[in-house]
Amino acid sequence: MSRFTLLLGGDLTRTPALDAEIADSRIIAADSGMRHAALLDVKPELWVGDFDSVPDGFEDAYADVARRTFPSEKDKTDGEIAIAAALEAGATSLLLAGAFGGERADHMFLHFAQALQLSERGIAAKLTSGHQEGVPLVSGQRHSFAYADGTLFSILAFRSFPASRSKARNGRSMPLRCPSDRL
Repeated sequence: MSRFTLLLGGDLTRTPALDAEIADSRIIAADSGMRHAALLDVKPELWVGDFDSVPDGFEDAYADVARRTFPSEKDKTDGEIAIAAALEAGATSLLLAGAFGGERADHMFLHFAQALQLSERGIAAKLTSGHQEGVPLVSGQRHSFAYADGTLFSILAFRSFPASRSKARNGRSMPLRCPSDRL
């Protein structure tokens, strides 16, 4: 299994849980996501993008990191390019760090859609800001989470899924249904 952490341009807070998630993973930074490398005390093996949103001084500070430069007029976001690079390098699992928040809400929504597409292809994908997580739930797959009792969570349907029941560790079950007229 080849686990990759992709440093994206959204918000990111370092937490012990995030440190555990990125441990022993390969790192790729997407454009301004490189600013998270110092926060996490990691050195990416690759830095991709058009470098239009890189903070001043970063290109010199990370001159020893391999780069793939793309034109600013392109049909993919820098995050999509990072995902493609990870898959090309054999990724079987992706952590999209910095997938929430930031200046581009359209990129955040795209990260959700990409994570769902990856999961449907059998590639584990998780989105995080350090404080929030997003995990695609793919129909027909079993999902379990190790959240502490009382953890707040939401389920957002991007498409309809069959009615089913979910058993919690306390033995209670919760119906998982999404009426098609609410999509």
